[in-house]
Order: sequence, then structure tokens, then C-alpha cells
Amino acid sequence: MAWTVPEDGILELAFVSNKPIENKSMNTDQFKILKAQLKRSGKHDERNASNIVKSLSETFAFNSAQVAEVIDEFESR
Repeated sequence: MAWTVPEDGILELAFVSNKPIENKSMNTDQFKILKAQLKRSGKHDERNASNIVKSLSETFAFNSAQVAEVIDEFESR
């Protein structure tokens, strides 16, 4: 089914999350394990390392310092 995008008007969307977000924080030891795994996985396959982070983010909440370290890990390659 083809849809032609209108050139003017207002598009309104409603978002409903069916999954409550109640992630627990990742502690220091867990984060060290994650970083070690990212170093091992990322050397061979950055997509795999990215999938690890995505998967863990469904369970854990990363703090800003942890996010910065993960970003640095990907930027270093």
C-alpha cells in the first residue's frame, strides 16, 4: 500500500509504552566485566559489542560516567 506524504499539515502521534522502565543500576564490578567483554568483542566485531550494550541496557541503567566510558571504547577503534 503506497502512501503519499503530504506537503503541509500537522502530524500528531501518540506514544504509549507497554513496558515499564525500571532498570537497576550497574555496579562497578558489573561494569568492569562489561568493559572487558567490549574490549574482547569489539576487536573482532563492533556490531557484536554494540549488541552487548543494547542487550544490557534493557536490564541495567548506565550512569553518565559509564556511558562516557562505553562511548570512548567505541571511538577508540
